[in-house]
Amino acid sequence: MHQIIRTLATTFIVILLMAPGFSRAGDLDGFRSSFLLSDPFNDKLGTTLYYLSNSWSDAERETVRLRLLTNGDTHIDLFIRASPQDVFAGGSIEAGGDYLSYLTELSNSGLAPMLWLTPESAHTDYQADMGAQKTFMNSVVAAYDNVTTGYVVCLECDEYWTAAQVNELAANLKSSTSKPIGVHLTPGVGGASGNTSYYDQADYIFLQIGGHLTGDFVADTDTAVAMLKEALALGKEVIASEYALYAESAQAKALGDILCAQGALGTGNGRSVNYCGQGSSAGDSDSDSDSDAVADALSSAGTGLAVVGAVLYVARLTNAAASFELTDRSSYMSMDWSLRQSYGFGWSYSEKLGADEAPSAAAASLRFDYLPRKNHSLQFSYSTDVDNTDHFQTSVSYNISF
Repeated sequence: MHQIIRTLATTFIVILLMAPGFSRAGDLDGFRSSFLLSDPFNDKLGTTLYYLSNSWSDAERETVRLRLLTNGDTHIDLFIRASPQDVFAGGSIEAGGDYLSYLTELSNSGLAPMLWLTPESAHTDYQADMGAQKTFMNSVVAAYDNVTTGYVVCLECDEYWTAAQVNELAANLKSSTSKPIGVHLTPGVGGASGNTSYYDQADYIFLQIGGHLTGDFVADTDTAVAMLKEALALGKEVIASEYALYAESAQAKALGDILCAQGALGTGNGRSVNYCGQGSSAGDSDSDSDSDAVADALSSAGTGLAVVGAVLYVARLTNAAASFELTDRSSYMSMDWSLRQSYGFGWSYSEKLGADEAPSAAAASLRFDYLPRKNHSLQFSYSTDVDNTDHFQTSVSYNISF
């Protein structure tokens, strides 16, 4: 299997070399995370935000990494502080703790850390004055700027801070880092109050659609698309950050795909497609080195194209959503099916080629989702490390929303 995946990656490289100039349009363009995996109120591992909690074991962190990589993610959302509370099951995160080894491990595994600097109002971290907030945020930048891809000032900022305060903190961050800055509010463009001035200093809007905690646990498609277009009209880049409770479900991925097609530059609750806002720009290339690379790659490219073609053919015959993400160091493929809006199932395979002498990692998963009736959801998932099948996770959950 590994050889097939490597030839798929080689195929992708050939395509890139034959179409020079393809590049990312911005620092977070193509952002892909799954920060909600299940009910965060009752499931300790329900959100990646608490990954740095001292109540998490290394085995639990490994389990979450495996699930994210299997889901095709390239980024991971993390709180960098979270005071003790009794609302969410994920625990707490000490402000000022040493998390460099965890962030480095994530980055090396293929998951770029996105640091969320202030959790929502169930925590008390927001209560310190603006001077203390700036001091803390500056200390985070000083400690972790080399291993993070960007920063989100606050989660649901409008629950506790004014627009002026959020912009003050974002401007302060820009004075100490060149990494992109995001802002996340309660559901709606400009949050519950519709105050879009919260985004004035943000590089990216991390948009919460809402409507994903009840019913089928996925936001209404028409509402989500309309809200995305409203946000894009502000002239800011938009990450569709929160629109589904179960980022691994076929329903969540289907909506993520739609939002990418409608102009989002990234997603935070799952998708199937690889392309999501990555742009292209004209650029020069070294024709000699490109020709050499193409010549070296062509022998294995044919096998890769054959595998891609076979999967796409099956997808077309069975009306499945097929996804590929292939680079020189990583590969991902998946297929997802939705039946009568009540059933969803799929499989995925991912492989990460380690840096330097580190071993590669391969993961596979199977998923099944069933919505027996309104506000009810039955989910089953199985994930395993392909090279060490003793490392696996299975889960079955039945959720009822009131």
